[in-house]
Amino acid sequence: MAVPGEGNLRQPRGLALALLVALACLPVCAQPVLTLEEVGLRNSAADFVPAHQGQKVTVSGIVNSSAFRFPTYALLAIEQDGSGAVLQFAERSIERPADVG
Repeated sequence: MAVPGEGNLRQPRGLALALLVALACLPVCAQPVLTLEEVGLRNSAADFVPAHQGQKVTVSGIVNSSAFRFPTYALLAIEQDGSGAVLQFAERSIERPADVG
């Protein structure tokens, strides 16, 4: 059995770090990407609840208005290709734009 030299110990450590980073990114990569049309789908067999209720998904779109702010949350409207959605965020998670003029 060969014993690694003093300089060879760093390679397995770097490989382990790369593997750890890859595993940490796995949950983000596993989220399904939905169109805004798919976001609005309802399950007719289950009292028309949202088809993707409780799932973490990735969506993209163009913000088409300022956020509607409430004391504990904010609503932000987005649109893409003729479909739209309203996203709900914790109030502290949306940055306010800088004052202009």
